[in-house]
Amino acid sequence: APPYKKPPRVPGFSHWLYDVLSFYYCCLWSDRCAVYLKRRPSSGCQRYRPPRAASAFGDPHFLTFDGLNITFKGLGEYLVLGSPRTGLSIQGRTRRARLLNGEPGAEANVTGLSAVAMREDNSDVVEVRFGENSPMLEVLLNQKALDFSEQTWMDLKGLFLYSSPGQNVTVLFSSGAGVQVSGHGGKALGLTVLLPETFQDQTEGLFGRMNGRPQDDLTLPNGTVLDAASSGPREHFAFGAEWAISNATSLFTYDTPELLDKFVYGPKHHPSFLPPFSPPQDANMTLVQQAASVCQGDPFCRFDVLTTGDLALGNLTRASHQRFRKLQEDLKTVVSCGWLAPPANGEKSGTDYLRASLLHFR
Repeated sequence: APPYKKPPRVPGFSHWLYDVLSFYYCCLWSDRCAVYLKRRPSSGCQRYRPPRAASAFGDPHFLTFDGLNITFKGLGEYLVLGSPRTGLSIQGRTRRARLLNGEPGAEANVTGLSAVAMREDNSDVVEVRFGENSPMLEVLLNQKALDFSEQTWMDLKGLFLYSSPGQNVTVLFSSGAGVQVSGHGGKALGLTVLLPETFQDQTEGLFGRMNGRPQDDLTLPNGTVLDAASSGPREHFAFGAEWAISNATSLFTYDTPELLDKFVYGPKHHPSFLPPFSPPQDANMTLVQQAASVCQGDPFCRFDVLTTGDLALGNLTRASHQRFRKLQEDLKTVVSCGWLAPPANGEKSGTDYLRASLLHFR
């Protein structure tokens, strides 16, 4: 804590004495705040650059940092985001969605995220997944289940972990990268990643290359760039398959015979699984009408409803898409003029220094 290695000052106590008490005397208990801010200026946020966001939800639909939309319905384990700069690796596992209007246990010919594992450099490994035959989230630390009954947050090696009662798990890494995984009622995991600008042009995987150019988001592991403008669902499927991980690079836990059979002894990407690349043309008219009512024009929601028959899944997809769009809006850069001192022999009213705001001097 500041001030550090500055005798005879004492960390914590000296900060309280020289900074906090003066704030009380000058700002809270009097009208001399301008004097305090002159001696203790705060950040004006002029240099702040908001993080960039990417998200995956529903079928799943991947929305990259640069704004490209990819619907990749592969069955397997894939690199969602990697960064050689910090050793960040975020991996996703998919499973087939349940067919709501079919036989009990029947599966739709589409997939959704069922587990996400992550690590940065030599940090601890965190995995978030649905419990076996359960819609509840299970959090594993270095392949061992965590219990959040006594505390909801943990400071761990190279990361901070928080689990909220609302089926959300948040991980913050030392580099500034942030990851949130949402349970969505057991339907399919939702994933949102925030990266600071230091990751510019330093990412790879299904979320693409973060550099403001969506044209190169479909970059394969060998460096080949697919033309994003002319690529459709089939090209997206081929692109995603190339980002399948290997047993050597996997961060996942395989603690059941089913997981071992499917993902350790079997292929990481199941080539025999071919999903539909467009909504069925002969969909039930009642379902089409229900989808129109629930989705309110959202194309991702409509696709998920028509391919699974699950209105609840479609509604979750629409809500996830709306939240991501709201997040992008909130992350837009704002212009701050910084703190402005009052006139030497006058007064100033107002504390908002953002562009288009008004301050009054007299």
